[in-house]
Amino acid sequence: MSKLNILVAEEKSVNSKNLKNYLKYANGGGEYNVFFAHTIEIALSYIQNQPFDLVITDIHLGHTHLTGIDLVKKLNQTKNIPVIYLTDSDDDDDEVLESIAQTNHSYFLSCQTNC
Repeated sequence: MSKLNILVAEEKSVNSKNLKNYLKYANGGGEYNVFFAHTIEIALSYIQNQPFDLVITDIHLGHTHLTGIDLVKKLNQTKNIPVIYLTDSDDDDDEVLESIAQTNHSYFLSCQTNC
């Protein structure tokens, strides 16, 4: 069986490291190829050049006007990949949650400290 390809779009290195370690050892380890992007531009480049089975993205990715939600909207234009949204913010408003609900195959995980 081939390994699953997972793209993690997360700007905070501590969260990226935690996700990497979790995925590295999940289900006995070795089942996932994990790619990390610290910006939307890098994530989009990966998506154009590599098939992914899952995308995990921070909602508030990057310091630009684009968000993880924008990343997924662009992704959904050409691909149909399940998405898990992450946030460490406790002030995500109804507009953000509504945007998430409008994207294909999406899930939401809120962690207040280093998920």
